[in-house]
Amino acid sequence: MAIVCFTSDFGLDDTWVGVCHAAIITECPDARVVDIALGIAPYDLRGESIIASLVPGPFGLCERKDDHVIGGVLESDRFGSLRLNVPSGNLEVLGLSGDTLEIAIGHNTLKVPRGLTFSDVGEGEPMVVADSSGWLTLAVNQGSASDRYGICAGARVVLRTSL
Repeated sequence: MAIVCFTSDFGLDDTWVGVCHAAIITECPDARVVDIALGIAPYDLRGESIIASLVPGPFGLCERKDDHVIGGVLESDRFGSLRLNVPSGNLEVLGLSGDTLEIAIGHNTLKVPRGLTFSDVGEGEPMVVADSSGWLTLAVNQGSASDRYGICAGARVVLRTSL
């Protein structure tokens, strides 16, 4: 059986997702369609980078330069967490192995602890965490990093291990 992972910016307010499902099934009757992400902002090529774990994304990865890593914000999710183009599985190789990272983003320079879950920091406190898709994410426990720091998709970010 073929599996088709469907991601779109159509949303759920009209019939387009159903029309796409019907077209897929018409061409491949044995296929199972799995909706990955349907709420991507219109025309947002970075949107829902969750699919990057399935297929290459339409964005570049971060780069190591001397003692720091230069990357970017892929997206802000519905909670205001900022997903970065930094693969969380490569932190050691990138030199980002410390317990605290220094992050320069927008007009802000932050010293942020790495955590495994949001409960590793107090309510309203920032942290970096590996999200379920394998990307490093700047988040605020029960808050919005995007709103707090005035950052959106496409912003440049510079990271280094904080001493």
